[in-house]
Amino acid sequence: MIMSVSAKSPANRLISKARSRRSGASYLWTCYSHKTGTDLILESHEELIHWLIFLEFNNKVSSFWIPDADETYSDNLGGPLLRPDAIVINSAGQREWHDVRAGVVDKDNLSSKLVASSRGAAACGATYQIFDNSDLIPQMYKVAPLLRICSFVLLCRFIKQTESVEAAVLTYAKDRQRGSLLDVLNNFRYFDQTIVISALGRLYIRGALEIEVNEQTPTLTTSWHCNETN
Repeated sequence: MIMSVSAKSPANRLISKARSRRSGASYLWTCYSHKTGTDLILESHEELIHWLIFLEFNNKVSSFWIPDADETYSDNLGGPLLRPDAIVINSAGQREWHDVRAGVVDKDNLSSKLVASSRGAAACGATYQIFDNSDLIPQMYKVAPLLRICSFVLLCRFIKQTESVEAAVLTYAKDRQRGSLLDVLNNFRYFDQTIVISALGRLYIRGALEIEVNEQTPTLTTSWHCNETN
């Protein structure tokens, strides 16, 4: 049997990304972003950490996207074509370019290439931000727990009941304001626990509540507090 695969399919995008990856790329990660409702392909461990900490679970980020290989920008002054690692719309409605770098960058004395990127961002009405190991390594302890939360969100991605459970959990969280994962599971004990934990994760991603993050998250004693009021 011969099967055709759309050029836009995740499989073909992954193959294309592997063929066109930049020389500094270490690994390819495929991830589901609830914040954008899309599947992402990230080119390195650094980009994975950046996505989890500074994009997906950052309540100061309203939306973002990862530019494809053919989405490039310039300063219209003859400078090089530029492709940010992520383009962000923050909670104030402002645009940011995120540049994720391995190692440590001297941010007070940028190389000519990074200066060109900064100028390109300004020409496109965006602020330019560099994320290197000095930003990423202190957040490493959050990576595994946030990936675990993401796994619950992914598992319930196409379960219609998740939206109604999410709305019910938010109403409960607004009323209680704070509590533990066990409190929520006990209150919604007639629902599948995976869906309840997924609902909490979705609310965390959208910034409606905060979840305690440590090496064991999520556990029954994991605490949370609500960012919204009735």
